[in-house]
Amino acid sequence: MGLLFNNYLDEGYYEEHGGKPKSKYKLVRTRDNLTKYGNKLTWVGWNEDGTFKEQYDEPTVGASLVLDFVMGLYEWMTTSIVSFSEQDECLTITTKNSEYKLYQL
Repeated sequence: MGLLFNNYLDEGYYEEHGGKPKSKYKLVRTRDNLTKYGNKLTWVGWNEDGTFKEQYDEPTVGASLVLDFVMGLYEWMTTSIVSFSEQDECLTITTKNSEYKLYQL
């Protein structure tokens, strides 16, 4: 089973199979400290009607951050990015309705 399904497995599974896999990224929503972990970042741009426009290699205003996107499933997706800045090994991302801190682990 891949990393995409980590949140759906119980602790017994991890104990039998050598523990939880390590993640490359940690995403924290600042208003409530909701924390998500993942291994792949995808930056997705949208058309005005909300359909997929294009994928980016870097954070882009107007795009969303999608964490662990695989075959239409994902761990987390933000609303469109309004601004972002990098400081002290952390990327601060402001979206239409939230602020996030993205850390590379």
